[in-house]
Amino acid sequence: RMRIQTPAGMVVVQVEDYKRNSFKTELFPVKECYKPNDSIKLKGQVKAFSGYGLSQARVICHITRTQTFANNLNESYNYRYILPELTEIKTDTVNTDEQGKFQINFIATPKENADLNIIIYTYSINIDVTDATGETHSINTVVKVAKNNLVLYANFPVEYNIQDNGRIVIGINNLNGQPQKGVIRVQVFSVPSPGKLVKRRERQV
Repeated sequence: RMRIQTPAGMVVVQVEDYKRNSFKTELFPVKECYKPNDSIKLKGQVKAFSGYGLSQARVICHITRTQTFANNLNESYNYRYILPELTEIKTDTVNTDEQGKFQINFIATPKENADLNIIIYTYSINIDVTDATGETHSINTVVKVAKNNLVLYANFPVEYNIQDNGRIVIGINNLNGQPQKGVIRVQVFSVPSPGKLVKRRERQV
């Protein structure tokens, strides 16, 4: 900050050195369905803004793990809350190839003696990329892992009449929001009508 002061008043000017970014880092979506103890492969690419891949850029990754309760399980489980735990998993350094691509590998290690039926693990990956000139940029993502690693979603209206012709959207995703192939069986049941409608009346005294 620079201050210019005269008898007529004062003004503060902020001066900084600005350098335009010369490259960007892209992480590819995680399309696979991973379970605890699986080997996870996270892929990405470093590209210059001119369009070509940046080779031999240094990629430093820092991976940590947290856990949450899977709330779509059988009601026989009586787990209300899981204490948040931040666990260090891995720190590694790789270099980009001739096309600027890189791959980060790590094992989705769960907590020892954990009940894998009720937990979703979230692995946070923080990445710092540095090119040959020393320019550094950061990017981060998460990968979710669980024993039950598929999510079924359905968009049902509140009311749907037999004469309606609107589409009902149903699909399967992995825990990271990527579509998965599969077979979904849908059963539709009619609501049984009551045999007799009885209205309760208050007794008059």
